[in-house]
Amino acid sequence: MATGVNEVGNVIGVCAPSYFGSSGGAWHAFRTDPGAVIDKKKDDLGLPVGTMSGSSFALGVNADAHVVGWWALTGSADLKAFWHDASKDTKMINLHPDKSIFTTSKAFAVNIHDDVVGAAYGSALGPLTLGVTFDGHAVIWPGADAKKIKDLNDDLDGSVKKDWILKAAFGITDDGDIVGRAYNKKLGKYHAFLLKGIGSKFFDLGALKEDKFDSSAAYAVSACGEKEPPIDRVVGYTYTKKAYHYGFVWTEDSGLMDMGTLPPYSSKPDLLESYAQAINKKGEVVGAVSAACTPPSSFSSTHSRVPSSCCSPSWPFISTMRKLFPKAPSARLISPRSSPPRNSFRTA
Repeated sequence: MATGVNEVGNVIGVCAPSYFGSSGGAWHAFRTDPGAVIDKKKDDLGLPVGTMSGSSFALGVNADAHVVGWWALTGSADLKAFWHDASKDTKMINLHPDKSIFTTSKAFAVNIHDDVVGAAYGSALGPLTLGVTFDGHAVIWPGADAKKIKDLNDDLDGSVKKDWILKAAFGITDDGDIVGRAYNKKLGKYHAFLLKGIGSKFFDLGALKEDKFDSSAAYAVSACGEKEPPIDRVVGYTYTKKAYHYGFVWTEDSGLMDMGTLPPYSSKPDLLESYAQAINKKGEVVGAVSAACTPPSSFSSTHSRVPSSCCSPSWPFISTMRKLFPKAPSARLISPRSSPPRNSFRTA
């Protein structure tokens, strides 16, 4: 399963148990050479030094092909963040500090400066919320240094900190802008956020449906456009007035813009949900669409950043926003098919 690609064509993801021959029946992270297929001899990112068996999952890659994600010992549920320079002569670096209030961590994104963002949890933060996978705190590892792990909540302005807890950071730009999901303590809601650098201006991106059940999450941010300065555009998902999750695009001027979903495949269509997961500097957005049953109100997938629905099939899409702004963007399939395979599943 592929989970990311950088500007030069390095693809990252995870391979099924035993694909690399020595994975011991565990899933292993990989990174390919630019534009190449997976090489079993050199693309396995392995495990940290001294770890004999375990699993790993790649979730982010930067322009230098450095990879981040999580790893775990065989039989352990304690996931820990990693960084890897993807050289066959080096080992995976464990980003989880030896002494910390956090017991688990995941790395979701890395920028060109090797600043890594993700989420971490420890019992000192309080009990886990049922059904919310990323119920920790948003964290950053400046320069991919495990000793410098920092809780992004620590430097929030007091007026923000009294109402909000940054739960997970899913994306970071080369300029240090960070997006993710935050919890409003007064309202009891999860909303997408944009943080203009550590301790800088905080934006609550809101949701398209404003009631006690509304929710949203931001997965990626990019400075888009040919004009200077470029415009920050954030993508993710929001709970809509139709009572389903739709992908969104956000700018400071426009606010949340509903991306809608793909046309139905049958004369008796299921309602479809959409999730926008990445955006490039051209303003092109990719994501997934799936049939909706009971709309999920929280994260529930271990590997993905996307909430899972009770219906399994999902289809990738791409939206070229340059053609459609300021109107709400539409979507098209990357590989149209009349009947998507029933065993497909959503990727991160």
